[in-house]
Amino acid sequence: MADEKQLLNDLCSISGIAGREHQVIEKISQTVAPWTDETKLNTLGSLIAIKRGAGPEHPRLMISTHIDEVGFAVSSREGHGFVRIEPRGGIDPKVLPGQILHIIGQNETTPAVVCTIPPHLLLQEERKSILPYEKLLLDTGLDEDDFKKKINIGDPVVFEPYFKALGGKKIAGKSLDNRASALVSIKLLEALQRTKHGWDICCVFSTQEEVGAKGAETAAYEVQPSCAIAIDVTFGDQPEVQEPKAYPLGKAIPVGVGPNFSKPLQKLIFSAADEEGIKVTHEPMPYPAGTDASSIQTIKEGIPTALISIPLRFMHSPLEMVDENDIRSAVRLLQAVVKKLDHDHREGFSWL
Repeated sequence: MADEKQLLNDLCSISGIAGREHQVIEKISQTVAPWTDETKLNTLGSLIAIKRGAGPEHPRLMISTHIDEVGFAVSSREGHGFVRIEPRGGIDPKVLPGQILHIIGQNETTPAVVCTIPPHLLLQEERKSILPYEKLLLDTGLDEDDFKKKINIGDPVVFEPYFKALGGKKIAGKSLDNRASALVSIKLLEALQRTKHGWDICCVFSTQEEVGAKGAETAAYEVQPSCAIAIDVTFGDQPEVQEPKAYPLGKAIPVGVGPNFSKPLQKLIFSAADEEGIKVTHEPMPYPAGTDASSIQTIKEGIPTALISIPLRFMHSPLEMVDENDIRSAVRLLQAVVKKLDHDHREGFSWL
């Protein structure tokens, strides 16, 4: 997986918080261009990459993976090189003190340290509390003149890029939520060069999922697919966080089960996995979760939708972790689904 790791490293190294994903989109667009019949950007900045089917009819499968990452924006300049931030996406403030963040300015990126107070200077009750965002400060180290020139209210702020292959098949890095899933769609498009398929496969690399899945919503309205599969990450297991709330890395691919998802499409996914010997597991979701699937499902008269997930540890933190075996399995699973669509569902899906 050497080439895949390098591509994933490249994707994770690019900053792309909600509303500022253009650099990630440019990288993906250049990568998939040789393997697609058409690529286009919609008005909200999502990339739609289409691999047309060979059949006389062209039903469409939309595969959606968001490419924005959680991050922050500068909310105020405090002078003397200090700024305050507010989150874009759900980030627990307790993971921030002592971290290095990057402030993305108009012309350059400025590193900054999230301030901490030495424990010697804290009162006893303060040592047990977590600083809320309104009390967190970033120290840019800039003198006053440079500070005024380089830092503006609203500038995006992201975690410092990091990517590391660990023991076994584990990978740790920034923004693996959801660049790991983006890699799945990219590798699927590459694999489809060697696979004859009747359906049009429309891979959407969607924007603004972390602030309401807006990119997938607008892309689904444009693509108008016969059915759709969202690819995202889910909670990976670790001590104190285990099933049914989290899933082991590198063991089986979770498939969403609940009212957000089409039963016939779920059945097809499980059947395709069984035929190809791919291990999958049920991921119960009693209500629509915060993924692209929740937005796609309700477009126009409704779109039969499913969700395939990659277990990920330490979600929405400076360092996340996945297993490369899950990435490979997700690609194989989607290939199996594409193949099975041709044989079993030429006329699309009903709800029941």
